[in-house]
Amino acid sequence: MLVALNVSENGEFLITALYSYGFPLINYKVGDCGEISEIQPSAGDTIPFTSATLRIGRITDNFLTSESEIVSSSALGAYLSTFNFSNSRATDYTGTAIRKFTVNYVPDMGLIQSYYYETVHKVFSEYFGSNVGIKFNEIKQIEVEASGKKLMYKRTFDLV
Repeated sequence: MLVALNVSENGEFLITALYSYGFPLINYKVGDCGEISEIQPSAGDTIPFTSATLRIGRITDNFLTSESEIVSSSALGAYLSTFNFSNSRATDYTGTAIRKFTVNYVPDMGLIQSYYYETVHKVFSEYFGSNVGIKFNEIKQIEVEASGKKLMYKRTFDLV
């Protein structure tokens, strides 16, 4: 599919499908953010368009540090994955405000709750500062979003 790419003021990608007859997409928000990069086409290049650089990924999955720097959920998830939480079947980390999080988790038998709580708090403190607030909720299952997906990382407030 050939699309035209625009970028909003906050860096969010907006696409317009150029050949979509049944369902036109005009400035459709895909949820990713980045920057347009001006590059010189190489000799023989048949596509005379600029390219885009994906800066940080999904708009809704970003959080802010105590210094107002953006943290990608991918970076946070990669760090959390280095710890052994194999006795937690599913987790969602929700940013409810700057430096405030709710952690919903579905435990398996053998989960050492104190280790889990301490480790998650340590990781979040490293990213968001020692005054990070975390509320842990043990639940039976992770809810499915309106999109039909189960999101591991989400934010319920707008980044300013």
